[in-house]
Amino acid sequence: MCKVGIVGARLARCTRVIGRHGGSACATSFLGGTQAANATGSYASASTFLNNPTGALGQLDLFPKAGALRGAAPDTSLIMGFAAWNQDFNSSPRDWTFRGAYSGEGTNPGWLPKLEVKP
Repeated sequence: MCKVGIVGARLARCTRVIGRHGGSACATSFLGGTQAANATGSYASASTFLNNPTGALGQLDLFPKAGALRGAAPDTSLIMGFAAWNQDFNSSPRDWTFRGAYSGEGTNPGWLPKLEVKP
């Protein structure tokens, strides 16, 4: 079984994985740190939850499909001091009931990953 791990974290610091979605070539879970409200699954099942998880750069769309990757909002009180803690990958206000990098579902209103600096 594969796992998504936290590597290189300073042991003296508290490491947290909150509200993420992880998928890999095999069944996966997160390893390391304090974890809360994460969603995991296989690479093969990613298209069930994400718009175009196997697309080429510029077409890769990891935005959640409608009705997917939602759950109760986790406690975020310990991360409120970090810059942009309440923003998603599109710099939109974070709705912590969504799992993954984005707050929203359906059509991605933002930038699709490609080999360039994100605008």
